[in-house]
Amino acid sequence: MRIFLFLFFVTSLGFSQSTPGPEHLYSSLAPGQTFTLEGKSLKFKKVISDSRCPEGTTCIWAGEAKVLVEIFENGKLLEERVISLGASRNLPSDLLGENIFNISALRLSPYPEISGKIAASDYSLYIEVSGSAEI
Repeated sequence: MRIFLFLFFVTSLGFSQSTPGPEHLYSSLAPGQTFTLEGKSLKFKKVISDSRCPEGTTCIWAGEAKVLVEIFENGKLLEERVISLGASRNLPSDLLGENIFNISALRLSPYPEISGKIAASDYSLYIEVSGSAEI
């Protein structure tokens, strides 16, 4: 009986140390900055529009922000893409999906306030890179 319990314990330890889940890397990009991983690059070109409802106000529509990104592979431009980010800060927008990793846009910051307009250079695009590759 003791041998059975010992074998059960050792076997369950082996299963609990299975392959780890995907790695996650977070980064923020200012307009004009580029993030590169394994030959793929994402450049935050600019904010096209920002109609998100300013904090401290009540709006009929929550609004959205639209940003222009460029996707490169080995330095060659593959495409430009307009990404819409809603007022909800928890809804990622997939930018680049590969077998090895995914890049998602998480949020655009700063969030608008009643006090005034945001300068283009003050924006930051927050991205998440996830996947099974070492990142």
